[in-house]
Amino acid sequence: MPRGTIKRFDSAKGSGVVELETGDSVHFDVSVATTSSVTVGQPVEVVTGIGRGGQLVARIVLVDGATDDRQPFVPGFAALQQVGLFTGWQVADARAVLGQVDELTREAAGELLLAYYGAKGLSERAKADRVAYLDEHFGDSPVIPVDDLVSFAPPEVQQALKLAASEVHPKSLGAVLAALNAVLQRRGLALHYYLFDVASDRFVAVALREDELARAAHATVLRVVS
Repeated sequence: MPRGTIKRFDSAKGSGVVELETGDSVHFDVSVATTSSVTVGQPVEVVTGIGRGGQLVARIVLVDGATDDRQPFVPGFAALQQVGLFTGWQVADARAVLGQVDELTREAAGELLLAYYGAKGLSERAKADRVAYLDEHFGDSPVIPVDDLVSFAPPEVQQALKLAASEVHPKSLGAVLAALNAVLQRRGLALHYYLFDVASDRFVAVALREDELARAAHATVLRVVS
């Protein structure tokens, strides 16, 4: 995910420009930032996409220091449920996995994802919440469950998604997700495939989310990385 620096920001208009390390400049609206306290010079990471005019756009601007990787357990778990995760659990169910802990950390969230969605295949819970959980070291090349990922999307775009994924070479998880997201953007859908970094970079959860939910997810103990 590209890193960059806030080069311009107009607080009255709520918009600004991020200069990426690649040299590209990306305009953004404060509504896609993970904090409203944006200042010039702040380091950021940007989830980018392609706009309808073919230009590079910022889908999420992740401001360094805007989130924490630990929260009080009960509100932390409630925040995860609010973005569409663990829809069939109560707090007591999560407690049964982790014990009587006071805090919910990113690593603990990874344990909960593994316990709820399973490590292999696409469980019924995973289908319901549109989450694929990959038991791989972050940065490795996992077996990419393209069919599972495509099944999360509306039926009318699934064939186009499969075709886009089949044309990616060489295949990597990031490249496949970028191809899928390009199709969704061309169709004008507010859906986007995101990677969530959990368990101290040991695991990756892939989820199809609307942009608003993905921004909210970054405010939880999870971290949006793509």
